[in-house]
Amino acid sequence: MDALRILLVEDDLSAALDVEMLLADMGYNLMATIKEGNKALATIHEEQPDLIIMDIELKGKLRDRKSVV
Repeated sequence: MDALRILLVEDDLSAALDVEMLLADMGYNLMATIKEGNKALATIHEEQPDLIIMDIELKGKLRDRKSVV
């Protein structure tokens, strides 16, 4: 089975590092960590990750639960 392609969308550096370390400890690798909603949406459409871990309180234009839907 291929490794999961995991995308992390988080604008808080400390939180992102915590998630990255937790996933690494569990044996997973992130395909990318992105801090901007617009860039995250473009990456999701282009790369089609298997799993997206997303902050639902991003700063900026795409900053609420509607962005996830």
